[in-house]
Amino acid sequence: MSKKSIYQLAVLSIGAYAIFCGSVFAKETASVSLPAILKSDASLSIKLATGATKMGTAINSTGYTIVGVIFVAGVIAKNKENSALFFESQKENFKENPLREIFNNELQNTLTTLGVTLTAVSPPKKNEDGVIAFDPSVIKTRWAVWTELLSCTYVAEGSTAPYRPVGNISVFIQDMEDKNAKLQSFSVIEVLNDPKYTFNDFGSLQADTKLAYAGMAAAVDQLAKRIAKEIRPGEPSVVVEPVVVADPVPVAVTPE
Repeated sequence: MSKKSIYQLAVLSIGAYAIFCGSVFAKETASVSLPAILKSDASLSIKLATGATKMGTAINSTGYTIVGVIFVAGVIAKNKENSALFFESQKENFKENPLREIFNNELQNTLTTLGVTLTAVSPPKKNEDGVIAFDPSVIKTRWAVWTELLSCTYVAEGSTAPYRPVGNISVFIQDMEDKNAKLQSFSVIEVLNDPKYTFNDFGSLQADTKLAYAGMAAAVDQLAKRIAKEIRPGEPSVVVEPVVVADPVPVAVTPE
């Protein structure tokens, strides 16, 4: 292979890596809206999140030139180091007040306040056709929802931009009245634009770990409210006492 070919291959490889890096960072704050499945229905089967909650930091950045790629690679390396430091600094706060419990409680409370009757169910499993789905023999409501893979990350939209808390969770929805319906997957992301929880740089983010954790708690709380109000649109007609849904699966409180 000639030197020219090697150079061209290297440029293409670096360019592909840059696009990959850009796409990975771009996903940090990209979100979708959930369907209003409970617009005319007030009953829901639900499986609340039980898995480990991920925490960390991220910097959104893209670069498609060789110089840009070197910059992005440096950002990735620095962010990996910062994210690990941030995670370690928040372990005790997480044990005292797990983000998953904050999210689950707010989701239940908001849905109940909106007049929804909740029934706790087991998570979807592979059926005889090899498809992951809720078991129709045990679900008595039209709609079944499973929330999982909760994370909260402080994201900066650039190397010199401030950090804001971003809550993210996967929501799986299935229409139990449609025998051919598959489990639909949605990635819901909520950016908390609150000056109180906005940090100019990583140093200031680490300087007050309690305040930083309070920002993550507020982000997942807002995330839960948004999910509830998207699947059950409209103002509550009757305010009732929140009902805590018993989770059939024991949960661990230690993050990954």
